[in-house]
Amino acid sequence: MNDSEKKRLFVAIDLPPEAKEIIYKTSNKFLEAKKNIRQVKSDNIHITLKFLGNVKKEYLPSLTTELNSCAKKTEAFKFRIKNRIDAFPNIRKASIIFVGVEEGGRKIEKIFTDIEPGLKQINISKEKRRFVPHATLARVKQKTDISELEKDIVFRKLPEVSCDRITLFESRLKPSGAEYYILEEFILGKSFKF
Repeated sequence: MNDSEKKRLFVAIDLPPEAKEIIYKTSNKFLEAKKNIRQVKSDNIHITLKFLGNVKKEYLPSLTTELNSCAKKTEAFKFRIKNRIDAFPNIRKASIIFVGVEEGGRKIEKIFTDIEPGLKQINISKEKRRFVPHATLARVKQKTDISELEKDIVFRKLPEVSCDRITLFESRLKPSGAEYYILEEFILGKSFKF
């Protein structure tokens, strides 16, 4: 099977443009000068629920049915993004710089938990690591201590985020970096006035 018969996919909660802009501009002031840190483009900032990897196109109908089913069981909700950065595996040996979620994080974890079982039928492995709701801001080429950045980067005036859908994205790798395309959005089941 060749790569044209597969799509590189992930499921996420997209963030509103104003939140992406605040996060990007605030962190960019400190990250852009760091040669060993590659910052995520503003448009690509999101909360990943599940990276699916290269999925056969023939599995797309089953996948979208499963995601739609999970979305219908979930009420719309609001969440808040933390005002400080963090890192995987930790601040002193950072390889991924991210911003986490505070209020509403458990609801995001619940969506992840609901999605996982249905993915077995399309040969997507269960996540081995503990799920942490977050938006990736940058990748670090060599693990680095970012303690100083953690003190410097503070996000102010981040809006509360209303989540009324989950999104299936395709990630296309280009020399300039990954580009994300929305394949389908799944509206969360029960109405909620924002």
